[in-house]
Amino acid sequence: MIMRLALIVVTAGLLSGAPAFASDTPATLIASTAAAIKESTLTAAQAQQLLNLTDELPNKARFNQRKYFKILPTPFESTGHYQYKANQFLWQTLTPIKSAFVIEQGTAFIVDATGNKVEQPQAQYFVQLLQAMITGDFNRLGQAFSFSASAQVNCVDMSPLDHNIEQLFSAVTLCGQQRITQVSLFEATGNRTEIDFDYASDQ
Repeated sequence: MIMRLALIVVTAGLLSGAPAFASDTPATLIASTAAAIKESTLTAAQAQQLLNLTDELPNKARFNQRKYFKILPTPFESTGHYQYKANQFLWQTLTPIKSAFVIEQGTAFIVDATGNKVEQPQAQYFVQLLQAMITGDFNRLGQAFSFSASAQVNCVDMSPLDHNIEQLFSAVTLCGQQRITQVSLFEATGNRTEIDFDYASDQ
């Protein structure tokens, strides 16, 4: 990425004939670009500090989820709530269809509207990532994403480091103050999902 950015800068200078770049070497441009990128990169601790996350976050909230498809004029909306304990995480969708994702004792299940529970081992990793996102666990997220300050106020942008995640999400943005109030998932397909959390109504 650094080489690509440096090449863009050098090419722009050559095409415009600007003498200001005549004394710059590719190595100098690469170094300055790397410094700029490094300045925008956040550690897990800095990301947590930017959102002013508290040590004691709520363990439940209601959510409103909007799924934007490129081919549809309006988003698909769903609502529900989540709750987590020491050995369990529940993501319960209530409308338009009742269903749930559950992690119990480290094992992921999907529960349909009739209460049938089916183990989903392939979904476990991603459900755990979702849990880390909504709880602002940047230490865990740092194993799969890099962090940078977002152009949006009180938000952190995340770029996937894991190839498997990159195939699903090109980027993720977490927003909030003291707690995560919105998660935006930008898919590699161009679709996106926005999830808003309401803590006050689920106390």
